[in-house]
Amino acid sequence: MGNEITTIESQRKMVLRHLQEKGFITPNEAEALYGCKRLASRINELRKYFRISTTLEQGRNRFGKPVRYAKYIYHSDYKCI
Repeated sequence: MGNEITTIESQRKMVLRHLQEKGFITPNEAEALYGCKRLASRINELRKYFRISTTLEQGRNRFGKPVRYAKYIYHSDYKCI
């Protein structure tokens, strides 16, 4: 159980660093780079402290079918309350 919390905290830190350095992240990037399968949950946790918006992007899956996916965009270090 304790190991699970450490993993979540580590993923949250890695996702935040990625957002700060690159400006955005997608679920595919998060899974491929950090093993994070629940990016939406990590983003929701980070939104308590940072301004992060969501846009829906369009692309194609590996079978060539059209798909939509979330792109999370980082705006600032501090959330305006």
